[in-house]
Amino acid sequence: MLYNEKLMKILKQILSVTLLFLPIFVVAQSFESEGFILDEGEGSQLAYDKGVSLFSQEKYQDALEQFSLAVKNNENFSEAHYMLGVIHLKTSDYSKAKTSFLKAKKAGCDKSELPYRLGVVSFMTEDYNDALTYLNDYLKIDNKNARVYNDRAGVYRKLGNLDKAIADYTKAIIFDENNAMYYSNRASVYRLKNDFEKAIVDYTKALEIDANYKFALNNRGVAKMQLGKYNEAIADFEAVLKLDRDYAFAYNNLGLVYYKELNYNKAIDYLTKAIALNPEYGYAYLHRGNVNEMMRKIDDACADWQKAVELGVKQAESYLNYCH
Repeated sequence: MLYNEKLMKILKQILSVTLLFLPIFVVAQSFESEGFILDEGEGSQLAYDKGVSLFSQEKYQDALEQFSLAVKNNENFSEAHYMLGVIHLKTSDYSKAKTSFLKAKKAGCDKSELPYRLGVVSFMTEDYNDALTYLNDYLKIDNKNARVYNDRAGVYRKLGNLDKAIADYTKAIIFDENNAMYYSNRASVYRLKNDFEKAIVDYTKALEIDANYKFALNNRGVAKMQLGKYNEAIADFEAVLKLDRDYAFAYNNLGLVYYKELNYNKAIDYLTKAIALNPEYGYAYLHRGNVNEMMRKIDDACADWQKAVELGVKQAESYLNYCH
């Protein structure tokens, strides 16, 4: 026999995993030559088995070579294509991951989690309509999976369908009511709809679940700022900095609040701190440029706007018209 029954049971466990990055453990196997010539099918199976062993040891490049050898010898080896997809996904090579998962599907791979993985990689490659199709397919298999509703909500958000995004985040919360991220994600969509009060309620719920959730705390501050509750917003941003003194977004947001309060010197100080922490933070340059303009420091404003444009902030392009 080319592999034992124990290995086969473990392989079935690997291929039935539904969570994206769940650790996979496999008992290492020996693949010593037995002194006979293998046909292509046997050679593919040996390469696959060895790849599984290497994968379990987190030797992903070596495992990749073995799975590639397996599909080279047998292009219809669906499990090997699938494992190639898993490795590409783990190493963030999403385009190759999608190609491998599609080959696994074409070769007849019937693993229940395959549509979900295809949905994830399609999202990461910005193929949002494909992502929606695959996630819909997965929900036909498991319609009570909170994570998948959360992910489909992210697709709807990218497609601009905010109401469907909210509906899916709500379903995610129904199936996992103690996950702070789902409340925070729904709150962010409420913000996009300018429903800041509902956003604050959801951010607050997220913080009740996880008091150290700095993203929810920072974004709640933004929602409060958008409602003109500047003192409450400042309190949230300062609380974020107690959790993470180097969180550039909180410094940027403090700069914005003080700008709105016409305290330009403080605004400059905080925005400059944000830039020092993250020199690629284009919006911090944009905002500091706006403050410099109000302080009549036009040359400094133009320099900041120019930097913002260079960093991809298109909004800053219109401001540069004042610099010529």
